[in-house]
Amino acid sequence: MHSTRSTLLSLALIAGVNTLASAAHAQQGNASIGLSHSSLHGTTANLGLGLSGLFQTDTDLQLRARAGASGRDGQLALTHRWQRSTGDWRLSFSGGISDWDSAAFATQGLRLEMARTTQTSSGMTVDLGGFAQSDDITSVAVQAAPILARDLGTSTALGLQATVSQDFGDFSDPVPSSARQRFQFGGRASVLGDRRYTALEAEAETQHPLVSSFFFSARLSMGSITAQNGTTVSVLDRAFLGDTAPRGFDFGGLGPRDSASGQALGGSTYYHGSLEVAAPIEQYPVILGGFVDFGSVWNVTGDASTAQSNANALRSSIGVSAEWHGNYGALALSLAQPIQKETGDQSETVSITFNAEF
Repeated sequence: MHSTRSTLLSLALIAGVNTLASAAHAQQGNASIGLSHSSLHGTTANLGLGLSGLFQTDTDLQLRARAGASGRDGQLALTHRWQRSTGDWRLSFSGGISDWDSAAFATQGLRLEMARTTQTSSGMTVDLGGFAQSDDITSVAVQAAPILARDLGTSTALGLQATVSQDFGDFSDPVPSSARQRFQFGGRASVLGDRRYTALEAEAETQHPLVSSFFFSARLSMGSITAQNGTTVSVLDRAFLGDTAPRGFDFGGLGPRDSASGQALGGSTYYHGSLEVAAPIEQYPVILGGFVDFGSVWNVTGDASTAQSNANALRSSIGVSAEWHGNYGALALSLAQPIQKETGDQSETVSITFNAEF
């Protein structure tokens, strides 16, 4: 599935970064390289590059790329920002590719977004904007599920989006010195194009110091997407869980799955959360913790006659985590074991990520 077209687009993204970096005389830049490893997919290399102040303006360029034995993905984004009395505005253009064996399909796409961000007197951040995107499922697995194969080709979505968020407390330090919470609620509606839908998402997190240096954190996210005008929710817009939420499962490793091919189908309704107790090790910049993660994704629509696990069924896992933060990078490790799972779910016991920043 790693098509020539995707390879050419990958080279074009990297060439674009080199050309802009040399021609635009960026004022500031940063780079990161890293490795991640999972018990299911092996080792993956990561590359990140950021340039700001392009063309002597408030314009940023961001490149992200990953590659491993089981696939590759990458994204290039160019964002221009400006301030007005009505708020902070941004115009962003991005392009990306994704081709992983576990996904059963390869994609590439372009997205244009314009938005305005304002802050109320109470500290609430409001982001309002519009988007237009074109995506192409360039190939699917030889024995792809019909519900995946139907989305092959190019599709478009144009619409409006809004996000409201607020922090209560300082989240700049990974270890809370006092109780803190944050909330976010968002929605988007695609009203034109091939894919027409409405989607709602909500997130909440709270952290509280306990005895000694221990602290407790709880996180919950949920969302739902509904197709409009007699259409069905595309695989490009459905939710896939796993990897980091909840830990202990592969990405796409829980939820609706084609009974014949075993391919993950995603779902239109989901929730996931985590309960964790952690503490910093004062002699080292390390945070150790123990967690219970949970979540579910379900309700794949359309021709779902071959879908199994298409109902709301709780999955959960238990595990330990370690985070190291240094001057030039960070390391994250999690060991997790599912304790509630369904037939066809795929586990991921070990996950390690290291990134060095320059």
